[in-house]
Amino acid sequence: METNAPLQVNLASPTTQPPSVSKSFSPATVFAGGVSTLTITLGNGNASATVLTANLVDTLPANVVVANPPSIQVTTGCTHANVVAFAGAGTVTYQSGGSIPAGGCTIAVNVTSALAGTYTNSIAAGQLQTGFGANLVETSAPLQVNLAPPTTQPPSVSKSFSPTTVFAGGVSTLTITLGNGNASATALTANLVDTLPTNVVVANPPSIQVTTGCTLANVVAFAGAGTVTYQSGGGIPAGGCAIAVNVTSALAGTYTNSIAAGQLQTGFGTNLVETNAPLQVNLASPTTQPPSVSKSFSPATVFAGGVSTLTITLGNSNASAVTLTADLVDNLPAGVTVNLATAASGSCTHAQVSMTATAVTYASGASIPAGGCTIIVAVTSSAIGSHLNTIPAGNLQTNAGNSASAATAPLTVNIVSVPTLSQWGMLLLAGLMVLVAFQSSRRPRSTT
Repeated sequence: METNAPLQVNLASPTTQPPSVSKSFSPATVFAGGVSTLTITLGNGNASATVLTANLVDTLPANVVVANPPSIQVTTGCTHANVVAFAGAGTVTYQSGGSIPAGGCTIAVNVTSALAGTYTNSIAAGQLQTGFGANLVETSAPLQVNLAPPTTQPPSVSKSFSPTTVFAGGVSTLTITLGNGNASATALTANLVDTLPTNVVVANPPSIQVTTGCTLANVVAFAGAGTVTYQSGGGIPAGGCAIAVNVTSALAGTYTNSIAAGQLQTGFGTNLVETNAPLQVNLASPTTQPPSVSKSFSPATVFAGGVSTLTITLGNSNASAVTLTADLVDNLPAGVTVNLATAASGSCTHAQVSMTATAVTYASGASIPAGGCTIIVAVTSSAIGSHLNTIPAGNLQTNAGNSASAATAPLTVNIVSVPTLSQWGMLLLAGLMVLVAFQSSRRPRSTT
């Protein structure tokens, strides 16, 4: 007897790909005590995400440990909360339940070693277990740790305030000096955060300045903030560099600003010694007067190409010296230039006076003694007309306040005149003509 039975043939399910894992160190070669970033790449060639069904434990080679700080980072799709990497530990773990998106993702952790050697970090086949299976191939990555050169010196940091004593509400310049005694530059591997004392804040404006080699873009100091930060990646050249920021306090007191040992972290190590700087803030004296500035040309009128003497007078009616908290720059009018062949003179500190063809500058940090001082320079012009030289109100900035009024001085340049005979010259010329006529009349006449 014949029987029939149906047979159902279904389409094969889409092929599922097992996950993959690879790894690398960057840089692959470091000095002992240096930091390298270990990156673990988790591959997923499927169209949908998967999750780990068991912990993935990456056991680091002996003498290689997670750095301090670990600086854990993940790309989109990896689960940051499932990454475990404690500073000083010998393992990096991606916990069960962590995800791997379609296309994969990466986990990055900083590691270090205090001992020179060649290290190989491996993850065996089958260690990455997921809903799509396990990795079929082992992965490994080499890390070379070299002895640090014997000439490598750890960085140093020092600091100072200028002036060290200000009135409440006044401005002092905080200078942080970063030392590097090595023959090559280094970079910060973590943020250097200088926390200012309570009641001391960054001034408005901060007037951030750096010397050559420090990275201006990495300095963060907002007006009113209580910290000055030099961000990770900022450079320190051979020989070092300095960062300067204006600070202020509204409350009288004695303040100490400190940076602890170990806070400056670089490719050459960390600072071994704490640094401190004192700032004294006094109650403003009721007799404290802001400075003044005035100016004049002598002579005030010259012929084209002639020379006039410009005198800038900085007034200080207080009983003690005051200090500039910003450069005082006198920009000359168009057509008027400094005679650079003649050195500046006057009673202000000569070393703080600088000149270009079009400007005279008295530098930040320079002082104005009680009673004031002068800056004298020679100027010249070939531009016919009247030229007005102005220093705007407020441009003279000191720890006793700013100048309240503008300083102006006119210089008139005239066309060179054609020489003319004076009255005495006319009399002398007439006398000479009479003498010539008299002598001519005495000559004997010739006879024919």
